Amino acid sequence: QRKVLPDSNGKIIKEDILRPFGVTSIEKLFPATPLFEELDKITHREQYLNIVDSIKTADKPTIIQAEGGVGKSVFSQYVLQVLPEGSLGIAYDCFGSGKYRSRSKPRHRHRDALVQIANELASLGHCDSMAIKDTTQENDIVHGFLTRIESSIKSLKQRVASAQLYILIDAADNAEMAAQEFGDSCFAHELLKEDYPQDCKLVYLCRPERTHLLKPSSSISIFNLQPFSKEETFENLKKYFQEVNENQALEFHRLTSGNPRVQMNAISAGHASINELLEFLGPSGTSVEQQIEDQLNAAVNKIKNNLTSEYQSSVDKICKGLASLPPNIPLEVLAKASEISIEEVKSF
Repeated sequence: QRKVLPDSNGKIIKEDILRPFGVTSIEKLFPATPLFEELDKITHREQYLNIVDSIKTADKPTIIQAEGGVGKSVFSQYVLQVLPEGSLGIAYDCFGSGKYRSRSKPRHRHRDALVQIANELASLGHCDSMAIKDTTQENDIVHGFLTRIESSIKSLKQRVASAQLYILIDAADNAEMAAQEFGDSCFAHELLKEDYPQDCKLVYLCRPERTHLLKPSSSISIFNLQPFSKEETFENLKKYFQEVNENQALEFHRLTSGNPRVQMNAISAGHASINELLEFLGPSGTSVEQQIEDQLNAAVNKIKNNLTSEYQSSVDKICKGLASLPPNIPLEVLAKASEISIEEVKSF
């Protein structure tokens, strides 16, 4: 209104819009935007449908657990696509493409996660926006978040009476791990202690060996996300090797333990035939961890082969520094920890 007055230049900039919200940048309103991997096509699996049906009728939060590579993040994206008309899903990304351990881009705090989710709902017109100050207490953030959850459900039900709101927390265990590392409190396990409207479905995704970090009560339902079945492996293979037969598919399933990520990593290596692919996997197969180890070793060896023997020991020191120190690591810190020059770090 001020900008349309005669003594105004009429130009409106982003800061003019943000100032009434009490913030100076858009990152204050959306501090932890999702960084999910883009998926070309999601495989519709029968167990996905069964788990979603169970979530719809659950009266408590739900935990979905699965080992690495089985498809927890894929499942969270799948849920958003299959919700009935009128229902809404928001997926919060605790992993952040590996940035969850970064001091500059944390994702485990209440002021990161709850503000992000609340303002995604607000941007869709379902509740008031949520702007906090550096001095805002965590209990006030939680109270404001729960208020906006209730408002959002009322807004959804004004359009479709049967509407439900789904809040999916992907990689919740990573948030707890980061909080422990930094000595902070974590929003994830604390949210499980709160009460929610009946049509709010809170869903956590994590690895089974870390479920205890969420401190779930006995009333919370826990579902196991399973690897591909033999039939699903066969269907997946046929997308890339039309000539594959059932016996070859069974062997591929055995060598990959039905793990979707292991299968896709092997397929994406670009083998010319299914037999070449099976030979690549070897007689005993591989796992996600083994694939990562092989890829890292191959990359490091490639670097070493292009360097003199004097520099090769520096590569090992840099790798140890990268593995031991939390991101993002300043060059001078990594150089000092590795006992080499900044120039050598840059070369690496």
